[in-house]
Amino acid sequence: PAAAEGDTPHSSPSTSSVSFYVKREDLSSPRYGGSIVRSMQFQLAVLEAKMEAKMDANGTDSGKRSEEIIAIGTGGSATVLAAVVHAEGITALPPVTPLYTKDTPNLDNTLNMLSTLSFPTNPVTTWAQPLRFLRILLSSLISRNKNALTFVLPLGGNSPAGVLGQVSGMLELADQIRAGDIPVLDAIYVPVASSCTLSGMIIGVALARSFGLRAFSSPKFRLHGVPVHRGVSLLSRVGVYTARVS
Repeated sequence: PAAAEGDTPHSSPSTSSVSFYVKREDLSSPRYGGSIVRSMQFQLAVLEAKMEAKMDANGTDSGKRSEEIIAIGTGGSATVLAAVVHAEGITALPPVTPLYTKDTPNLDNTLNMLSTLSFPTNPVTTWAQPLRFLRILLSSLISRNKNALTFVLPLGGNSPAGVLGQVSGMLELADQIRAGDIPVLDAIYVPVASSCTLSGMIIGVALARSFGLRAFSSPKFRLHGVPVHRGVSLLSRVGVYTARVS
């Protein structure tokens, strides 16, 4: 359910001097799209594997246990919504528990939050319930119940599995360039929040080059991270995300 429906297409507006292409990650799934779907595809697969590893050889659970997926994000988080939407279609996975931190005014996305609330989930916890928020998060990290199966999806899907999902997107783009769908690129601009997408793209460029693909071989090629969160913007001002990636 979290898998992309084939390669995501691109659109290509242009001017007389510059051509640019848009990778349509919003079309990555008919249920709920966006680049986060790539991360969620890998993360939910890891959760399924962990669930199976906890089961007996005959396919039954080893005793009574508690199960939940904790998805952490800001009030309009695409990560939380994608977890709720795509986990719902996987019967082997437990319910999602949304944990919302406060959105900054410029990132307010009420529609995402309302969409999350329209799905069956465990009780939602927000920034207005700090003690409950902390209790749920800490109990998931230090639980002594050996039968507890609590999985945490971090902010922005930024985990090893989530980053691998973004690597797949870059290799897909490299294949589209190899096929001649678009020319070799001089630059890619990507919004930066949790850095999950940017991290995966950097690894994807390195892999494509190691495979001998020409997609990112231009001497001019650069990845440009564009901070969209004030915390990331602060890091940018003190020197992070300013070095060119080549």
